[in-house]
Amino acid sequence: MNAGAPKRKKDNRALPNSNELLHRQPFEEALRASEERLRLLLETTNAIPWEANARTWRFTYVGPQAVKLLGYPVDQWYEKAFWATHIHPEDRGFAIAFCEKSSRTSKDYEFEYRMIAADGRVVWLHNIVNVVSKGGVPETLRGFMIDITEHKRAEQALREAHDQLESRVRDRTQKLTEANAALRTRVVERKRAEVALLESERQSS
Repeated sequence: MNAGAPKRKKDNRALPNSNELLHRQPFEEALRASEERLRLLLETTNAIPWEANARTWRFTYVGPQAVKLLGYPVDQWYEKAFWATHIHPEDRGFAIAFCEKSSRTSKDYEFEYRMIAADGRVVWLHNIVNVVSKGGVPETLRGFMIDITEHKRAEQALREAHDQLESRVRDRTQKLTEANAALRTRVVERKRAEVALLESERQSS
């Protein structure tokens, strides 16, 4: 043996024994099953998971739910300015400005707006955004676009029902006011007639 050869350090790291492997396997299987359940949940819910470059505003990932909710192939979502150009015209200015301003704060935020689906439908979305920053500069945006169209329709129906109820109450109140005024007029006229009759009888007696 060469006395000048460097000595090898003994590796004291213990290899996992069979018992540890047996205990680890169920845990790893449970973890995989949990991840699969989460994936299925995300892919079957009315929400689009997404990720985008905070500097270019281009998507780097869009979940398959996007096809179901808005009808555009996922590949189109990766095109430049796809998100901005498909926002409802009445919401576009607000949504873009709010998103830009909020992202610069490097804080998470939420907002609601409308997008136009491939078939022309108007879809209301609640966007939950997580801002990932490095050195105080936003680098990645990720989040969920949740379809709240039915919720908005229910809100609109409730507002319309409320407005109709208020309108009926106003009409009823107006009719009651007019009826009371007419009744007071008849009472005054009757009293005048009674006074006139009494005066006539007094004068003739």
